[in-house]
Amino acid sequence: MNVDSTPAPRSYRIRIMGADREINCAADQDILNAAVRAGHNWLKVGCRGGGCGVCRVIVRSGDYVAGKMAKQHVAAGENGERYALACRIYPVSDLILEPAPVGVKTAPSPLSEQRRISWQSKV
Repeated sequence: MNVDSTPAPRSYRIRIMGADREINCAADQDILNAAVRAGHNWLKVGCRGGGCGVCRVIVRSGDYVAGKMAKQHVAAGENGERYALACRIYPVSDLILEPAPVGVKTAPSPLSEQRRISWQSKV
């Protein structure tokens, strides 16, 4: 009998503000794909590559690792909100997200490089 001793990736709870459900997302899976696979339509789906900004969210709390994203979609907002693209963030803790309002412009941000982000907002 051959048993694979590789542990399964850790899973985190992802909550979208305004939705009455949560999903589980493995640390090696992006938030957008986890939501789609769970059958939820909380977030809009676009290019899935970090370029179009359709799946933009505001991270209200939690830690994540971010892949490359188009800078114009992920800068801090006027009230200190931190924007990210759900297709390019991978949880390293439970997260609370809010779909970002459409058409809100953001300022330039250094989030184009892969890095671990920790964000706690007063909700």
